[in-house]
Amino acid sequence: MNSVAPSQAEVSSISAGILTPDERRMDARTVYLAHENFLRPVLEQASDCWVYGLTQDSEVYTAVSDIITGEKGKYRVNLLKEPITGREVFWNAAGAKRGTIVLAIPVEAFDPSIFLKACKYFAHPDNLRAGHTPAAINFAKKLAESANYVVLCFPRNNGMEWVDIFAHPELIAKYFQ
Repeated sequence: MNSVAPSQAEVSSISAGILTPDERRMDARTVYLAHENFLRPVLEQASDCWVYGLTQDSEVYTAVSDIITGEKGKYRVNLLKEPITGREVFWNAAGAKRGTIVLAIPVEAFDPSIFLKACKYFAHPDNLRAGHTPAAINFAKKLAESANYVVLCFPRNNGMEWVDIFAHPELIAKYFQ
């Protein structure tokens, strides 16, 4: 029987606001400063990226079809190719036009200063399952339980308005409290 020490199995989360209220009302094809000031540096730290709930007959799918590969109920995003420019609709899509985007950042590569500089607020989420694809939340928590990753989840309903951050409780407390 495999057992995980309680200190490793714990996961905490915090939400970080990325867009201003005015930006949240813009078109999904909008190029935000946050794409370069927040998203690009975060993607440079990430080792992996997946998206859930993407349908093949959508504008969002078309925007990333050349950089995604199907993988067990989700798509892996190839971060070695350009993931932002010309693909803004992928990151900005709201209203369940795509599922949750999950980014895995190795703890040793994680730079919290990006969040502290670019994010508008930090808050403790009330109901994580309301804004995300349930399978994505389960996957994110499993990755974060290892204490080897900080995991980001961009919601299915709110584009880049905010991101939920999952990590070992000590990391969340150290960087965001």
